[in-house]
Amino acid sequence: MKPQKENICDKCGASLYIRIDDAAETVIKRLETFHAQTEPLKTFYDERGLLKCVNGEGSVEETTKLVFEGSLEY
Repeated sequence: MKPQKENICDKCGASLYIRIDDAAETVIKRLETFHAQTEPLKTFYDERGLLKCVNGEGSVEETTKLVFEGSLEY
């Protein structure tokens, strides 16, 4: 949501800014790195029958429970 005053926090009045970590260019670079270096690991472990997938759309608590219960989805 946009603040009422540009670049000023509605709650505390502090200056708002975009961190370098949150800049679009940084996010794009991180995604490129992920797809190039991490994504291939999914295939590696799947081919060996070692990949387990969990629906992580719930809360941290719900997802953790699924992992420990072994309620895995494929």
